[in-house]
Amino acid sequence: MSVKRWADLKVGDEASVERVIDAADLALFAEVSGHRDPAFLPEHDPDRDGDSDAEASGLLLLSLFSGLFGEALTGPGTRLHAAEGRFLARARRGDRLTLTARVETLTPPRDVGVVLFVARDGERLFE
Repeated sequence: MSVKRWADLKVGDEASVERVIDAADLALFAEVSGHRDPAFLPEHDPDRDGDSDAEASGLLLLSLFSGLFGEALTGPGTRLHAAEGRFLARARRGDRLTLTARVETLTPPRDVGVVLFVARDGERLFE
């Protein structure tokens, strides 16, 4: 991991990571968050075809930015003060996602404005 100091950040700096949403992600998020909506659980199969139709909670997707933002882009010690965005589509179990964070603004002494994107095969799921 390359640790960046605030003074070393530049507008346009970007970090991305790919991740496949799997059954363990869904189960662990349900356990940690207490959000056990059946649609978000790995065994969700309403059409009874033997394949999971589970969705990933939008908050699970946003939680994945914690490591990307705090470790890959800005480094330890950075604190997120605010975030906003909108969900455009749902992620499902088995989806390979690309999460991207890009520095949009830098305001002394340490504020960083970041834009977050989640995509599946080029389709934006969150922006």
